Amino acid sequence: MFRPRKRKPSEKKQRSPEFYARQATRTVRSRTFWLMLVMGILLFVILFFQLYHLQITRHQEMQTRALDQQTRQTVVSAFRGTIYDRNGSQLAVSVSTETVFLSPKDLKEQLDAEEERLAEIRQKNASLAEGETPLSEESQVHWTYDSLAASLSGILGVSQDTIRSCMDRTDSQYEVLAKKVDEDVADQIRQLINDTDVHGVYMVADAKRVYPYGSLASHVLGFVGTDNTGLYGLESRYDKYLQGQTGLVVTAKDERGNPLPYEYEQYFAAENGQDLVLTLDANVQYYLEKYVGEMADKYGAEHGATGIVMDVKTGGILGMVSYPTYDVNDAFTVQNDLFKKNLTDTSDQLLKQWRNKALNDTYEPGSTFKMVSAVAGLEEYPVPLIIFDMGTATTVSVIDSRKCYIGGMILPGVMVSLNALAANAAQLQGIGLELPRKTIGKNTVDCMKSGIIHGNAACIDGLILRIEVYRCGHRGSGEIYCASLQKEGDPG
Repeated sequence: MFRPRKRKPSEKKQRSPEFYARQATRTVRSRTFWLMLVMGILLFVILFFQLYHLQITRHQEMQTRALDQQTRQTVVSAFRGTIYDRNGSQLAVSVSTETVFLSPKDLKEQLDAEEERLAEIRQKNASLAEGETPLSEESQVHWTYDSLAASLSGILGVSQDTIRSCMDRTDSQYEVLAKKVDEDVADQIRQLINDTDVHGVYMVADAKRVYPYGSLASHVLGFVGTDNTGLYGLESRYDKYLQGQTGLVVTAKDERGNPLPYEYEQYFAAENGQDLVLTLDANVQYYLEKYVGEMADKYGAEHGATGIVMDVKTGGILGMVSYPTYDVNDAFTVQNDLFKKNLTDTSDQLLKQWRNKALNDTYEPGSTFKMVSAVAGLEEYPVPLIIFDMGTATTVSVIDSRKCYIGGMILPGVMVSLNALAANAAQLQGIGLELPRKTIGKNTVDCMKSGIIHGNAACIDGLILRIEVYRCGHRGSGEIYCASLQKEGDPG
């Protein structure tokens, strides 16, 4: 049987240097492959997460930045709704104005372009042969930074230093100089642009709130801010209805920010606000402010005065005043020394000026509350209405309120502010008022020294139960009395 012969150690095959070189190369290549594979996978994972972060996580941010870089947006202001009184008089209206702004970048580009043009002309003139007519080196730009700043300052009332600082921001295309300027001022700006042929002074349409009656109903109407947003009064309370919806013009622009009107343009029209009609009557409001102011000044009311006039049938407010008033066309200026009393900070003074004391402050109702207590039972409880003898504060007659709507039966007591009437009516109607009976004195009913005052009872079922007549006069002791008499010819 054949058996292979074992080699002796000395007989092992000798490997050449090229073999080891090839083996080393294969090892390096293998390691390089695996290293590149791992690095490629790692790089792919990093790239994946980075793309996810940019395209998914920061999608909205990147989209907004792209739109800002590629488009220009111009806001179209909406007109706020008009506020009318009950008679149709305009209490607050919006009027057209203009906002004036600079584009320092456009100003610089115009000057640089003119400088380049003049430099080329000078170079050509220098190379002219003898006898050739040189080109005119007169500048076609008829303004300088200083002259333009002086002209704008004189029209807008803005300091030249402020305008020059805006002009120095040469990378900017929007530097506001004045907001909501009137049309006559806007016309002067247009004339300046036409005369100087300046590129970089622009205007955009805007709206301003105007109050034709100045301080009339100032605390009721309130006012708006520079962005036409309601800040106080009805302007603030109904702002979402009055302000409307602003419009927008979107146009494409190049890498320098210059508009490309034929590339892309989209217009979103502004929607004006809704009008507001008040129960307020401008005539009632005027006289209320006039006489409340006269009384406050006459008696030196330290904290001012308030007054409200209401429609007794509907509860609608016909007039409301918080004195002193202020001109809402200039709401951010303290307009009365009363607002400055005990206050040194301007913001505190303005808050005091804008405060509607008729709504925000408390006060003692005094005898005006007697009517509430006297008729409260008629609203909640079907109890008899008590008619008093105003001399003795005792019951003269009784009307059943469950059958009739009582109108005017307590008029004599209310007119003279009779304490006994309010106390006894409240007590008998379950209000729980514990006041002693007392005979009214001369001062209480000074306005009823004599005469006839009457009321009536109008029945809802068509029956007239009673018509009361009260004859008032003096007793022998000097006290005033009112006795109930039946009017001659009326049903008993």
